[in-house]
Amino acid sequence: MKAKEERRVHARVETDLEVSLRLEDGEEREQLANLSKGGALVRARHLRPGPGTELALDIPVPGSKTTFSILAQVVRVVEATDPVRLDPVLEIHLRFTSVDPAQQEELEGLIDAFLGASGILGREAPRVFRRFIVEFDDRAELERVYAEDISRGGLAIAVESDGVQQGEQVHFVVVHPDSGDRLDHTARVVYVRQGEDGGRRVGLELDPLGDKAEVWEMFIHSLF
Repeated sequence: MKAKEERRVHARVETDLEVSLRLEDGEEREQLANLSKGGALVRARHLRPGPGTELALDIPVPGSKTTFSILAQVVRVVEATDPVRLDPVLEIHLRFTSVDPAQQEELEGLIDAFLGASGILGREAPRVFRRFIVEFDDRAELERVYAEDISRGGLAIAVESDGVQQGEQVHFVVVHPDSGDRLDHTARVVYVRQGEDGGRRVGLELDPLGDKAEVWEMFIHSLF
């Protein structure tokens, strides 16, 4: 059970990169949507592999002319709509296989490269997807909620209450899901949206980090 839990909590970094998927019967260029130490999500417009399919994934390294290659297996496929381009895609969920220590080190370096990139989907900083606790000591209706993603510029949280208003300032504390380390800051609410599950999604834009910038970067990197 513990191994299953760990696989599910792998942090994922958002990307929007064209990658190559190599199968026995050919190769196709598709869109890498996110990447973790354990696998990747590819949005495909051409390939239609089924669960269990084995393939090789070639990922260009940001800021370099090199390519990172790794073996993977399809664990799940889902018909979906691209959230930006709004066209139909097949979401291919991949699990990396046969990752030796040298490859693991390369993969961690690749994730670091993505974390340092900008301009992904028009964002100043890429989002990292991992669930962790966020506490609000001055808001009784929030008090303790969960974050869904985080970046150098802000984070998104899931809330049940409708008391949060766009434009207001909030003080919060993020709690590291592994170490329990706590990091506080202030932010402005930039959106409040209804989620598909009926809950609300709130976007927070961080106030200038100043001398907390390095600590914030370390917090994000340590989620992996």
